[in-house]
Amino acid sequence: MRIPFFPFRRQRNTLVLGGGGAKSFSQIGVLQLLEEENIPIHTVIGSSMGAVIGALYCMGKSCQEIEESILEFSQLPEVKKVERSFHREKKRGIKKAENIIKDIQLYLSEILREGIWEEEDLSRGLSILIPPHLTFSDLSIPFACVAVEMVEGKRLLIKEGNLLEAVVASAAIPGIFAPVKRGGKILSDGGVLSKNPVLAGEILGSDFIISILPGDSLSDFSPRKALDLFLRMNEIRDWEITRVESSLADFIFIPSVEKWKWHSFSYAGEIIKAGKEEGKNKINALREALRRRSGKKKLRKILLSYFPYD
Repeated sequence: MRIPFFPFRRQRNTLVLGGGGAKSFSQIGVLQLLEEENIPIHTVIGSSMGAVIGALYCMGKSCQEIEESILEFSQLPEVKKVERSFHREKKRGIKKAENIIKDIQLYLSEILREGIWEEEDLSRGLSILIPPHLTFSDLSIPFACVAVEMVEGKRLLIKEGNLLEAVVASAAIPGIFAPVKRGGKILSDGGVLSKNPVLAGEILGSDFIISILPGDSLSDFSPRKALDLFLRMNEIRDWEITRVESSLADFIFIPSVEKWKWHSFSYAGEIIKAGKEEGKNKINALREALRRRSGKKKLRKILLSYFPYD
């Protein structure tokens, strides 16, 4: 058996798992390397799909079990439906007309409802992975996830109560899934303000923060209509905010997943492999960084005072 790697006994390592839809499955591949190399993880924080992966890990599942669960999850009819709804064929004629109709349907859904799918749809799907009765106190590793309160525009760090409800709130993409309404609050995807919630690590007393961010570059862009430009504007803003917060991690893995979309659930196996490759390439660099300890803790504390979590 491999001897656990403890560079400093008192150092608390926090793992931050960023959002990215299906791209976040690459985090499983990196986690497998951390597990094999016995890198100690004392706390996990997740946002959006990163919250799903983080919850499974903190439930005590092995990375192999998580991979099997995600591969099974990605084949569910409900998940396939989400993927089909956002898939666009690059063909002319009939396919182009069908895509226009899909755009109109999605647009009308957003106008007439709080989301294309209800909160219950997301909750039912994720309950296949996360048992509805579990609470944060049932976890084997301390865990927290990030959501955004949509009325006041505040980040929320959820670390107690029902686990499934918290993860659903963290993963409820605005306009796609209806927000979660709890205790007078309207909660949506943590990625609205913290796709990669590194700053939240300071709240939980982290000494060294390891982040896994599924890709850090903008997607290819070829505008066809005004809506494309509007969506691109939000993508650029999200990308820049994420880059800034990600730079505050003590070490970051960035699996190369740019060729996939957030809804590319059919490619779960390939996406996980991309994470394994990133883990292999950087595991030695992580060990060296752990020996050097943290150099960004003071900066994180300063910035946290300007960008707080409730």
